[in-house]
Amino acid sequence: MARLLLHEGGAGHGARAELARAAEALGVPVQLMRRRELDALCRGQVHQGVCMEVAPLLPKAWPEGREDGPAEGPAARRLWLILQEIQDPRNLGAVLRTAHFLGVDKVITSRRNSCPLTPVVSKASAGVMEVMDVFATDDLPGLLKAKAQQGWLVAGTVGCPGSGIAQCSNIPIASCVEFLWDRSTLLVLGNEGSGLSHEVRSLCHVLLTIRPGRELTPEVESLNVSVAAGILLHSIISQRKGQEDLLDKETSVVVGDSQESPASSEEPEAGASQGPRVWAPAADAEAGSGRERLLGGLIALLGICSLLGCLCAHGCICLWSFFST
Repeated sequence: MARLLLHEGGAGHGARAELARAAEALGVPVQLMRRRELDALCRGQVHQGVCMEVAPLLPKAWPEGREDGPAEGPAARRLWLILQEIQDPRNLGAVLRTAHFLGVDKVITSRRNSCPLTPVVSKASAGVMEVMDVFATDDLPGLLKAKAQQGWLVAGTVGCPGSGIAQCSNIPIASCVEFLWDRSTLLVLGNEGSGLSHEVRSLCHVLLTIRPGRELTPEVESLNVSVAAGILLHSIISQRKGQEDLLDKETSVVVGDSQESPASSEEPEAGASQGPRVWAPAADAEAGSGRERLLGGLIALLGICSLLGCLCAHGCICLWSFFST
């Protein structure tokens, strides 16, 4: 169940009226309330006169019986983001927002000692938590072992070279900008304080790090996990775009060559491309597995206009970004 809560002042016109009409079209009840009531419901969170009350959202259990094999070809490589014991809700929300924006194929969290999908997570994710599937597993090491046996690369993450974390493993450490994404990969991020557990780190094939641009003091030798996630994910996923551009360029060259007169007596230059390399992307076996809830439809509609704000502690989405203060 869900209901849209609007401040009774000015609810009949402007953007709030549009929200009310959209909610009613989806069958979501609309209730007018006094500002003091909204303030109490949101416990002081900024709401700007618009909230939504929704049921709690839980991560989906990872279906261990439906393991996907590695995709073939650069255009079909997959990137899954694995989160071990991320505890700060703002960090989790920011990581989800980044993963969704950059095109990560799947996000899986460890159920043990991890932040649940709370109202604060939804705010930090700008509503991404409501429209993106988040999975959870009780056996993260088992998941990593299973994917490795299927040919996936398990890439862990550590602090910058010179830190204690980066020096405590015999597993190869590579800069994220030097990492070659040549097969389907699990990128594993660890806890804000302790990083990856010893067991999980031992299952990694490589450990990625972000090299700093200056000499760092011990007090500031690491990045926030959500910032690090953005840098790492972009450095990997940008390789997918580079391969797509290469394919487009090769295809255009071949098309141009095919339009030349067959009577031409010119010999092709040595090393010239004789045809494009073609990779067939694997079909997404889980396409169309969106949430079957009215809230998802409303948020998708609202997303056309702006990003979402936050959920209050009672499960209310505060759509603060729709209105100026």
